[in-house]
Amino acid sequence: MNGIGEDRAFAKRKVKQMLPNPNKLDVDIDGLHWFKMLAGLLVGTFGVLFISAPITIAMKGNLSALAGLICCGPAGLGFIVLGGWLAFNKSGVTLDLDAETITEWSGVFRWQKRKEHPLKDFGRVTLKHFERSGRGTMSEISERKSTHSAYTAELEGSGKKIVLMDWRVKDPVREKGQEVASFLKLPLIDRLETKETVTNPEDWDELLDE
Repeated sequence: MNGIGEDRAFAKRKVKQMLPNPNKLDVDIDGLHWFKMLAGLLVGTFGVLFISAPITIAMKGNLSALAGLICCGPAGLGFIVLGGWLAFNKSGVTLDLDAETITEWSGVFRWQKRKEHPLKDFGRVTLKHFERSGRGTMSEISERKSTHSAYTAELEGSGKKIVLMDWRVKDPVREKGQEVASFLKLPLIDRLETKETVTNPEDWDELLDE
């Protein structure tokens, strides 16, 4: 078995989390929820302040300030809506062994967009490492090109691919791939290190039985 010795505690923990419905798993594919929520709350708060400013001034006796609501109102509402979307928008996939489907979903609360795929169309989980390029500004008159390591966990099949996680940190990406591969009993191809390792479906069976 390749690359599963260090994953024993992780797999056992995930099995406990799956109960009491061992045939269905919701996988959250977003990262940094706390950062998104904080950013959304800040934007929403700015919108509230944008609307409340003319009202506050008017309450101090300057009733003409209420005319500012004509401009501030729509802009403030826009910031509030944008903040709510940033804070509460989520995306993920639902793995359903009973229905034999994989459902991608994204949206806010009940307003979600969904796309369903047959489970049989996917046959492996792949972990990849690559260098992502970007541009970093050093001053107002000069720029430099920059790169950083990025890691992805992908559910792959016949002409289809679902990105489970795309992140700069290796360990969360590996854990996400292990979670999905062990649940679906699919091969896990790990290319995060220099040497590729493969965990086969029968390896997951032995691991989860311990």
